[in-house]
Amino acid sequence: MNNARKLADSTSEELTYAIVIATRNRVDALRISLPLMLEQSRRPKQIVIVDSSDDPTQVGTLVDGIQSDIPIHLLRSEPGTSLQRNLGVGLISESVTFFLDDDSMLFQDTAEHIMRVYEQDFEQRIGGVCSSEALHSTLHIESAKKPSMRDQVKLRVAAIRRKLEDATITDPFIRIGRSNWPESQEPNWFDNENVVPVEYMTGFRMTFRTKVIHEFPFDEHLRRYGLFEDIDASLRVSMKYRIVGANKARIFHNRWKGNRDQQSKMGFFSACQ
Repeated sequence: MNNARKLADSTSEELTYAIVIATRNRVDALRISLPLMLEQSRRPKQIVIVDSSDDPTQVGTLVDGIQSDIPIHLLRSEPGTSLQRNLGVGLISESVTFFLDDDSMLFQDTAEHIMRVYEQDFEQRIGGVCSSEALHSTLHIESAKKPSMRDQVKLRVAAIRRKLEDATITDPFIRIGRSNWPESQEPNWFDNENVVPVEYMTGFRMTFRTKVIHEFPFDEHLRRYGLFEDIDASLRVSMKYRIVGANKARIFHNRWKGNRDQQSKMGFFSACQ
């Protein structure tokens, strides 16, 4: 039995989870990330890939070549991350759904630490759990990208930046998220598991109780790409449930080349925020 599983509380119910991946024109990224999801110390019950690639055969060929006893379901969809995620979760009956990007690189115990948070939340007040963002992947896969200097600096100064922003003008997303935090004291097990409240979750590392995301589905009004649709889902969920971070869980964001939409459109969305 691995060390992560030795930590499990024998009195807690062991929940199950599934993974939903929305992908488009990035089969090479999926080729790296998918085996890491299948090799988790706590394995998913199923993986649903919702593909909107221009060439639908590439992901199909990749999935057909994977040897695993974990079911992998492949759906074809029109482009749109919210649409694709909603289609994927429609097939999920497990207690928890991981919504991962095609370039999310999990550590072997990532799912274990996230699921422990849900299992110790006996009153089911927690609706979503995200991992921490790792600076590097521990894997020896040569095709995995190294984080750019810009990304490394951005992650290292994030805490300092947050303090400066709080002292001046707070990000509206942070303000909204914190306004939904409960005033009650955190349970004791938060410290033991290194769990912290978070204002929202970002797409490459977010998970929800499946019944919660069925209650608050992703907004499909902007079908191709809605900037911050992951944050929007988090904030709507946080009005009724808690959103927390499991700092022991780690995911490296491979930030694969090829955006889901054109850079000009991304800039337009950003300018409108």
